Amino acid sequence: MRFSEAVATIKSALEFEKTVDLKNDLEEAESFQSNYDRFQTAAESGDFKEALSCVNYLCNKITTSEKLKEYKVECLAKTGDTTEALTLVKSIRVGLDQQSPDFWYLKGIIELYGG
Repeated sequence: MRFSEAVATIKSALEFEKTVDLKNDLEEAESFQSNYDRFQTAAESGDFKEALSCVNYLCNKITTSEKLKEYKVECLAKTGDTTEALTLVKSIRVGLDQQSPDFWYLKGIIELYGG
């Protein structure tokens, strides 16, 4: 994800024009970056409940990101919520293309953790 680039761009813009909107955008971008960093750290350490919490926040704020939805499917499956994971995987772009390796990876994770 490119949150750090967004933060840097907004900070540059603030040097020229200090508006409330830019300040709010900066706070939001920093929040996205913080949650994404926490998500990555949690996922890498195997704390999928924390990872799910972070990715839920991001998915609620950035509703069009297919990649975040894919991360959410994986976290849902690894925390045992395979029903919701299966529902979500069917609703994202990857779910439509059953030739995609990402689709089969996510489907395999759901089946593995679903027992």
